[in-house]
Amino acid sequence: MRPHVRTPPFVNGLAWCALFLLFACPRASVCAGELPPPNLKVAFIGDQSLGPDAVAVLNLIKLEGAQAVLHSGDLDYADNPAAWEAQVNSVLGPDFPYFVTIGNHDELKWAAAGGYQQLVEARFTRLGIAWSGRLGVRSSFHYRGLFFVLAAPGIGGGFDDGASDLYVREQLAADNSVWSICSWHKNQRLMQVGGKTDETGWGVYEEARKGGAIIATAHEHSYSRTHLLSSMSPQTIASSSNTLSLTKGKSFAFVSGLGGHSVRPQLVGGSWWASAYASTCLAGEAYCQPNAAPGALFGVFNVDGRPNKALFYFKDINGKVVDSFVVYSDVESPPVEPTPVRLLTDEVTGRAVALTSVSWLSEPFGVTTPYDLGTDTRTRVMLFAADVDPTAVGNPALFTAQAEDSQGITYSLPVEFVGVVPGQGWLTQVTVILPAELANAGEVRVQITVRGASSNKVLLSINPSPNGSP
Repeated sequence: MRPHVRTPPFVNGLAWCALFLLFACPRASVCAGELPPPNLKVAFIGDQSLGPDAVAVLNLIKLEGAQAVLHSGDLDYADNPAAWEAQVNSVLGPDFPYFVTIGNHDELKWAAAGGYQQLVEARFTRLGIAWSGRLGVRSSFHYRGLFFVLAAPGIGGGFDDGASDLYVREQLAADNSVWSICSWHKNQRLMQVGGKTDETGWGVYEEARKGGAIIATAHEHSYSRTHLLSSMSPQTIASSSNTLSLTKGKSFAFVSGLGGHSVRPQLVGGSWWASAYASTCLAGEAYCQPNAAPGALFGVFNVDGRPNKALFYFKDINGKVVDSFVVYSDVESPPVEPTPVRLLTDEVTGRAVALTSVSWLSEPFGVTTPYDLGTDTRTRVMLFAADVDPTAVGNPALFTAQAEDSQGITYSLPVEFVGVVPGQGWLTQVTVILPAELANAGEVRVQITVRGASSNKVLLSINPSPNGSP
């Protein structure tokens, strides 16, 4: 049976007025931007330099419509902060959200007067982005529903004090964002596919994994991405699917080091790699693609109306898409009292705001309809709910629904579809199927439950006649 997912472009009557006019923004957390806005696109790069290839990558980022950049170190290789910022601004502009983690080639001019740190801090200040800690070295901040933790393991010049793993652990434990991203520049040897040695220690990788954070690095001038791992140091594969589910204890790491400086060959391989892009590849490593060109990894957060779903893809400056994969963040947040799910009602009648999913008729509803798009003739009814756990939207298996008649008899209503109403991010459409035994129930009270959180009960009228019949 194909689920009915259409949402009416217009419906007459009080029901639709109540739906769109009376509930402008009932959930403060969504309105305040604590979840990523739909299709928030972030570019991940590293190892940039000054020159045409670096500018080509910046132009790619602009053409792809990215709304922010996370640059995991090694900015220009020339110790020239002013030239580096001028290059970024020439393509993206001085007010573009551009986040930076210190790299080993940035040490000398990082903290100097007019250095990289001052330029990055000034950009954050212009954008009104608050941060804690030493920006780009040991810091954290929120941006449009994403939580970033930046560290400097393995960076000399006094930037690494040996406790980056503890910092990552503390920051992730204190935050309950749906998406967390940990970034540092250097790698462990088995967390890149080139010639780098063990330079960070496993602690930062393991603490990020335990916190369910995406791990963004650079340093090696190639692209590589691990499978979902349940342990980083022995590279234990939790899943080799291209659909990854982040949890506290399972995550993945990537190296996006093709920002414009150079391209290097693959020298290290392993079964834990899902994708790699290098100048040349080791024999037999089928996940690796040779002849790499500069490019960026793009992450698109809150896709398909699901705040916990993201689409990632690596694209080079020639337009080639090397890798694409889907990530769900199923990181459990610390308990807070759950917000009760709220089914919408008409403020005049107090009855449910509900419509048939095919003909968009309001109550009374027959349990069958001549206008059903499937073959079972069952009527599908769209209910509309606010304050639904956003990580559950899109997964009908997490929802139950029931109707209770005047005698206290309850009827299970199969949930066929759950999705965000287009243009109304706070509002969830829940489509239920009316069972045959409900035919003579008359007035019923309907309730839905999501992950143990039950809604209010709303009134519906059931008509013995088929829906749409005279």
